[in-house]
Amino acid sequence: MEYKHFSHHHNLNLYQVQQGQTFHCSGCETSCTSDSIYACWQCNFFLHDHCGNANRFIKHPSHPSHPLILLPSPTYCSGTFLCNTCEATGKSFSYCCATCEVDLHFHCAFLPPKVIH
Repeated sequence: MEYKHFSHHHNLNLYQVQQGQTFHCSGCETSCTSDSIYACWQCNFFLHDHCGNANRFIKHPSHPSHPLILLPSPTYCSGTFLCNTCEATGKSFSYCCATCEVDLHFHCAFLPPKVIH
């Protein structure tokens, strides 16, 4: 089954990860060790099922003034962002409010909210 994801220029194929295999998710930057993933074998681009099917816009309780938009990569000239939740840098998927310069790692967007002004 082919799948077109907004973050990648090739079609992705659904792949069932075999026991012992590990892939690096291009979206959340963590290991894909179980279940199914979306894969582009020619680019070594992989997404967890939940990263590949994530909502493009979320209303986040820590930033209620604007929706956060899922971006495939940071828009800052440094090529990284600073997560307003965990305060660590990131270089892949983030939920962002460009107006307020609020950025959340993909996985941090689903943690209990921290108030961001």
